[in-house]
Amino acid sequence: MIVFGRDFIKKGMDAQQRIPSGSRRLLLGCTILSAALFGGMEAGAAGPDCESILPGLKVPAKLKTRGKPKRARWENVDKVVTRVREAVEDQECSLTLEQLFRVRRQEIFFPLTNNLLRTIPEESLQGVSVYSSDGELLGKFSNTVPYHRSGGLYAVRGYTLHYFQYQDEEGGLHSSGTDLLLDNFLLKWTEIKDRVVISTPRQTEGNLQLRQH
Repeated sequence: MIVFGRDFIKKGMDAQQRIPSGSRRLLLGCTILSAALFGGMEAGAAGPDCESILPGLKVPAKLKTRGKPKRARWENVDKVVTRVREAVEDQECSLTLEQLFRVRRQEIFFPLTNNLLRTIPEESLQGVSVYSSDGELLGKFSNTVPYHRSGGLYAVRGYTLHYFQYQDEEGGLHSSGTDLLLDNFLLKWTEIKDRVVISTPRQTEGNLQLRQH
């Protein structure tokens, strides 16, 4: 689905009034083709339906911090990400971290939690610097790895979790492991604040292949 902004449509209508009818049809066809090729919604731009939901979600939410080095509270991050993700899952919506959170100080760290890994498009983290809980640079984000756990003795269904891999300066690949991440791995807010964290509806493999043909 391609979403055109109101300003985009209004400018097109104004231009049509000054163009002969034959040329007008050609211009309209070229405009629609360009939108189909290059995408109808910019990263970080909420669609009309999504935009109407955001005020009720109380975002951007204040990002509380703790510890040294100063980092956002992981439970605060997970709560907001989950609330917004569930609210917009049926809308066409693309939101950056800066649209979800507001900070008092820019120079803080942001926790790379399991819930964030589950939500954020993998390409939004490509090449981002990853730090340890004490602020030491570990390497660059490489990829997300989903894995399945059984429900255990008292649960019928299993569930999917995520860990990630990062590459150090020598090119070695390391894993975050399958323990809960909480705030064991950190990202710099200034490096990721404009990255898309929620993008719905998510691309399916079939849709992606269709767009590539």
